[in-house]
Amino acid sequence: MNLRQMAALNVAKFIGSAVVVGVVNTLAIEYFGLATVGVFWAVVVFAYMIKITYEIEVAKLERLNALRKIKDSE
Repeated sequence: MNLRQMAALNVAKFIGSAVVVGVVNTLAIEYFGLATVGVFWAVVVFAYMIKITYEIEVAKLERLNALRKIKDSE
């Protein structure tokens, strides 16, 4: 499979997953109500933001450690 085909497949997967999430979200709103689904998505976004913040902090500390090693080797 060449790069263009892989890119097309990745885009198709992304669009397909977006459609599935949209349908599931709409069904969840119908069955559980807007408030419940809203709270669910708020928790998901909050958890994702915590994960991203953690990954940023780890990357920062790794860069600082690498710079410290370079400085100590001089």
